[in-house]
Amino acid sequence: MELVPVGGRVKAAAVGLNHLFERRGDVIRLNNWLAALREDPFQELVKAFFPSGKVTTRRRMRGVGFYRPVLKTDQGMAGNFLAFSVDPSLPTTDLSVANICREEGVAIPEPYYTHTSEVTSAIQKAFSVFDFSEVNGILRQIASTRKATKGRTPFFLIRSAITDRPIVFGHDIIKMVAEVVNQCLDRITEKARQEERAYCGSSRDGNLLYCQPDVFVLSDGTVAVEKINCPDVGLFLCGVYNPFASILPSIQKIVLELKEAVCRVIASNVNSEEMAFVTRDEVLSGQQDLLEIKEIECLREGLGGLGIEIKVYPVSQVNEIPDGQKVLLLNIDYGAPGIEDLLARHCRGELVFYPNPFLQRTCQRISGLEEAVVPSRYLEQFLQLIRSIPKNSGALSQVLQRIDGLLSRNGIFFDIIHADIGHETVPVFRPSLHSWGVLNQRISRYDGRVSINLQAIPVVPERLLVNSETGPRLHTFRFMFVKS
Repeated sequence: MELVPVGGRVKAAAVGLNHLFERRGDVIRLNNWLAALREDPFQELVKAFFPSGKVTTRRRMRGVGFYRPVLKTDQGMAGNFLAFSVDPSLPTTDLSVANICREEGVAIPEPYYTHTSEVTSAIQKAFSVFDFSEVNGILRQIASTRKATKGRTPFFLIRSAITDRPIVFGHDIIKMVAEVVNQCLDRITEKARQEERAYCGSSRDGNLLYCQPDVFVLSDGTVAVEKINCPDVGLFLCGVYNPFASILPSIQKIVLELKEAVCRVIASNVNSEEMAFVTRDEVLSGQQDLLEIKEIECLREGLGGLGIEIKVYPVSQVNEIPDGQKVLLLNIDYGAPGIEDLLARHCRGELVFYPNPFLQRTCQRISGLEEAVVPSRYLEQFLQLIRSIPKNSGALSQVLQRIDGLLSRNGIFFDIIHADIGHETVPVFRPSLHSWGVLNQRISRYDGRVSINLQAIPVVPERLLVNSETGPRLHTFRFMFVKS
């Protein structure tokens, strides 16, 4: 796989790390400070949950919501997205810090709701400058009572940003990124082949046409893969129109070039005038995932311009796809009904999937990070430790020391940890016992049906390339790779 030498998106947390790390040395002082902040969060934390009201926001502050806008790089209000570019002719990259100097809001109308042009324009104009009072007033008049896993309000709200200097990666960093991404893909491919041979009796080509690796690049030149997204979303920005946005167009210009590169590689490999897309059922039946819907629209438009007609199927209707069809797999849930039919048709060779579903499934489970899996025989002991409620500061220190020793013995030395529990990824701040307790709360939702994989996020604040008024922002660079 080769890197598309255009650029991509910086996926950043919405809030900097200062409030977590400035009292890092004294765990008692730190835990008391964070407890006070959860009861009275500062404005940037509250902003990350707009349009939630005070009651909902306060409840989230007591749980994982206190950490998500700081320790993850999600879409929506809890994150920022910026542009970076690639210049292969630049021999050495400037890895000095770039400061976020401005951000703007982008409101995208949800497809399930019938919007008037007047309301859409009013929302987009007010939200672009974060006039929350005006936006709230309009939303109250059109409030949706929709119950869904995604898209519960009539608009999807995201935050674009720009830095005081452009972020440009030269040949040195590009070369390192390509090396670590392909090394990670080699590990994924080998694991996928083993699982496919066990399931099907043989293995087929990985058929990976494109992917989007999230990569950490630090000021000391460290390059590390967080995850290979195969495919996830990103091209959806081509289909977003907002007349009040001034930052968004520069990011869309990069994304448009990436879309063209992806569509060219798909067209040249499938060599067909028609193909199928397969996505999750709720994307089509419930219109629950705006970004996936727009991703499909952008790919359909791009491939249509190259003479390829697209038909979209939910996973549950995979048996309706004609034999011999070329099939592009979008973001699939491998625990959903219908997956066994999809894998069976792959094993029988009835359909040609891009990528091979075993490769895609393995991409979802393997990261490029240092990891420590909590053995099942020690799971209950671990849960007892992180759910404990110390009676005094001495007991608190002892519990945190035990957790710290367990992590260090397993090669995890960083303070930011992502706990993959199979159903979701929970961000954890290592020195905060409350944060570990939140992890226990999330695990309890699944009645013990979890595995715990602790992934070390290999960053320290002073080595992050993006800074802001609330401190260094946790961020990854989302590159695009295509089949060479």
